[in-house]
Amino acid sequence: VAKAKMDSLIREEDYITAYDILGPLLEILKERVTYIITSAECPPDLRAQLDSVIYASTRLEFEELYKLRDLIMTTDLHLPKKVLW
Repeated sequence: VAKAKMDSLIREEDYITAYDILGPLLEILKERVTYIITSAECPPDLRAQLDSVIYASTRLEFEELYKLRDLIMTTDLHLPKKVLW
């Protein structure tokens, strides 16, 4: 029982760390959303943020990240599919 409890606590701490990392990335994307939408291709200075959000959305159970990933996927940013999954 103690081992299961510790595993659960460690997993929760990992999620908190992931959310702490994602928060600033999402803020950057929020501030630059007009730039992203009007760009013909993926803006190089935002590529790491977009890739991180997409990667996290496949690993974390967070409905808003799923929706954001779908939105990114439907825009014509010419992101390679192998990076997204």
